[in-house]
Amino acid sequence: MIKRVRFVKIVSMLILGSVIFLCQACSASQVTTSRSDGRDTAIMNFLKKQPAFSKLSTRERDVVYWVNEVRVHPREFYDKHVASYVSSNGSSRNANVRSLKNELYKASPVTPLIVVSTLNQTSKNHATDLARHQQFSHTSSDGTSFSRRMAKAGISISCSENIFNGGESALDAVITLLIDEGVPGYGHRRNLLNKKARLIGVAFVPYNSGSFILVQDFVSE
Repeated sequence: MIKRVRFVKIVSMLILGSVIFLCQACSASQVTTSRSDGRDTAIMNFLKKQPAFSKLSTRERDVVYWVNEVRVHPREFYDKHVASYVSSNGSSRNANVRSLKNELYKASPVTPLIVVSTLNQTSKNHATDLARHQQFSHTSSDGTSFSRRMAKAGISISCSENIFNGGESALDAVITLLIDEGVPGYGHRRNLLNKKARLIGVAFVPYNSGSFILVQDFVSE
């Protein structure tokens, strides 16, 4: 599910403080060195410098890495990961898959996202609430809207949210959100590939037997 809101106040200390760090680290978007596990060394080094990244669980860190890999290396991401995923489940001829391939093949690299504690917490709070009440919505169990939740957290700039429920790995979850089956306008994909996105927070929370809730919160310029 996707939700997007623009607040009246466009600039906040949250985004200003992170832009400085981005200017120092954005070279990660132009480096393609690989580690023995196939991950991009520059992206990993970029993430490891961020205190909020180190506080995430292994699965949450994996989500952030894969989101940044598809942003930095869109075509390579499709060839390395999406192609085998859709081949294994027989969906290579799906219209959404064809759309994703065309988009990633034509896309230029965009800025990798910075992990911030505030967004990790908003994601965690909402994911925990959804799991506790067995709901699947951008609205909290007490009726609080997405925009109100973010405002309460002190976020008064453009933001958006992805929610996913399933049993896949972190990589499979990101690929599923990119394919965006049944979602008009590919809203999840738009959030993940948004050129203006700068900050991210994620949470993986057990939902029911064998499945989890993934919440991704984004802040854009």
